[in-house]
Amino acid sequence: MTKAVLEYTDGQGVALIINTVGSKEAKLDLTERLAYNGELVCLVEVPKVDDPAWLFENGLSLSALNLEGAHGR
Repeated sequence: MTKAVLEYTDGQGVALIINTVGSKEAKLDLTERLAYNGELVCLVEVPKVDDPAWLFENGLSLSALNLEGAHGR
């Protein structure tokens, strides 16, 4: 999927990704598919970010959307 995203965006990545799959794909979204100043919104699991400064340096935003009860709570 990463190759298709980069081909479609001429290597720039996309501005917004809403991830409903999980942290493995979310990590790829964050590190390979988002454009500078892009935002990743996670509905299931948020990927682990070892160095939060990396987000700032790459102009990225990471959000978690809690659907309160939609996940069995």
